[in-house]
Amino acid sequence: MQTQDRSRAASRKLPTGSLGRFRRDCTRLLAPAIFLTHTGQRYPLSYRIVIMGVAGCGKSTIGAAVADHLGLPLVEGDDFHSADSRDKMTRGVALTDEDRAHWLDVLGAQLAARPQGVVLTCSALKRAYRDQLRAAAPGLRFVFLDIDREAARQRVASRG
Repeated sequence: MQTQDRSRAASRKLPTGSLGRFRRDCTRLLAPAIFLTHTGQRYPLSYRIVIMGVAGCGKSTIGAAVADHLGLPLVEGDDFHSADSRDKMTRGVALTDEDRAHWLDVLGAQLAARPQGVVLTCSALKRAYRDQLRAAAPGLRFVFLDIDREAARQRVASRG
């Protein structure tokens, strides 16, 4: 359960021609220096980012590229699941809110422990999950990766 090193980030490749566009979009997304919350509190932007989406959408690949581009550590959310949750996922059984509760606490602690910035990959598909992560890291930004159901299914099926 360690943050991923640069070698893992460097081993992930984006499709040819898209990296320059990706870096430009990433820079534009992260340009503001201060984040003002709905309560009026101001937080310096620390580049704590969650790359989110369904299984097979490319969270690890894009997360590694973002972390590498920004020089930030990468935290793979799946590395922090309990053994029981990992077993369920391996068998294709959907996790319940109860299965995810402690996991989200741990991910929130990972975000809070890195005020200088971090890229986290996790599904975070429910608003309640994102709200729990936001509570741990004010100013947190989410990037949702959209993919059609069949492409995601094929990617997951092709994993070893």
